[in-house]
Amino acid sequence: MATETTSRARRLPQLPLVLAGSVGLAVSVTALAVWAGGGAAVEIPGIPDAGALTAWGLPVARTLADAAAVATVGALLLVVVLLPGGKKLSPAQLRYLNWAAAAAGLWAAAAVAALVFTLSDLFAQPVGEIVSPAVVADFVATDAQGRSYALMAGAAGVIATLCVGIGTARWARLALVLAPAGMLPPAFTGHSSAAGNHDAAVTSLALHLVGVAVWVGGLVFVLIVAARREEQAADAVRRFSPLAAWARIAGCPVRSRPHRPVSHRSCPVRSPARPRKPGEPRAPSASCRCHRTRTATDAAPVFPACAA
Repeated sequence: MATETTSRARRLPQLPLVLAGSVGLAVSVTALAVWAGGGAAVEIPGIPDAGALTAWGLPVARTLADAAAVATVGALLLVVVLLPGGKKLSPAQLRYLNWAAAAAGLWAAAAVAALVFTLSDLFAQPVGEIVSPAVVADFVATDAQGRSYALMAGAAGVIATLCVGIGTARWARLALVLAPAGMLPPAFTGHSSAAGNHDAAVTSLALHLVGVAVWVGGLVFVLIVAARREEQAADAVRRFSPLAAWARIAGCPVRSRPHRPVSHRSCPVRSPARPRKPGEPRAPSASCRCHRTRTATDAAPVFPACAA
């Protein structure tokens, strides 16, 4: 039975080919999106530009960082939760732990590349002209984006180092805890952190990131285990089913309540309305500010006194 399973696994595409093909597909799709969206547009005279390397390299580095982070979480989830084992990791767990280390190494390299390209993009200067150890260190120390990418790269590097030399489930659990935590720093520096209700926005985004990573990463590696005809494939699928449901719920975006039209009659600051001619549409008075547009992400009306 074991010989038959081994022969079937050898006939299937090896895991390195699967991961390499996935990385190549992600890079190709990103490059196509950059080209189709005009991200690598022609330089305009008189306007500073970071150059073609930054224009193409920044979205590719971000895509690789996101894909590698999801792969790291999925591989560690497979090792720690989905595959049965004891205090010592089984040969199957150690095999997938090595691929978690490879994914974490790619994650760290992509995060460093994203840090460098972000610095070049913010200052609109080519990478070769602006990047130096002193400038990068100052960018990390003074800018929130720099710190977020540095923390991400550091967490990925620690995970890659841990996965290479560990053989017990305790250290694998620690790596699994660090992997989602390493994805969170950008959530504290994006648009959600600057919103008026930033606490709820950042928490929602963090849950979304972790949920998507667990759901997508776990599903990918469950499919790989099933495709390779691993003996523990049935156990992995059974354990992943309830976990996928909770991850899917956490990964769902939180929608704000829809905008409700405001009644101008209830506004206490409106001026007396003149008589309307037959067929003339109602218009807000000059002193009433209720007609100002309110975005769907606002938690409360801009002018509470004018609310219906």
